[in-house]
Amino acid sequence: MRRVIALMAMALLISTCSAVFVPTEDDMKWTNSVMSNSKILVSDMNLISSAATNSDFAKTKMYAGYLKSDAETSLKESENAVVSTEIQNTKNYYELALKKFFDSGSSIIDGIDSSDASKLQTGIAELQEGTRYLDLATKELPSM
Repeated sequence: MRRVIALMAMALLISTCSAVFVPTEDDMKWTNSVMSNSKILVSDMNLISSAATNSDFAKTKMYAGYLKSDAETSLKESENAVVSTEIQNTKNYYELALKKFFDSGSSIIDGIDSSDASKLQTGIAELQEGTRYLDLATKELPSM
């Protein structure tokens, strides 16, 4: 009887261990890219916020252009990456964030160029939505 219980416990332990997610090398490359690119994007957003707070529309427009460009570059890089099914949802959140950041940069630039406050508000809303998606993605990244 003890032998049967020991074998059952061992089988349970083995099945539990096999269910633990181990990121692939490609997963880790993508994760490193996300972490690196996210720092750049956060910097762009901080620059936009600072310039907008100081009513410096020329710099706000310039930094929105940086955000748009950095988001586009990051999106292309992410779309070309192949990740395991276990982190595909995380990748999807990240790419949604990047699309929102790109759209935000475009709306902010358009709003400044046309002096249209509603376009600026749209840009802010897209920035906030992108930040929510980025938060979701980074919370689900595999541990390094």
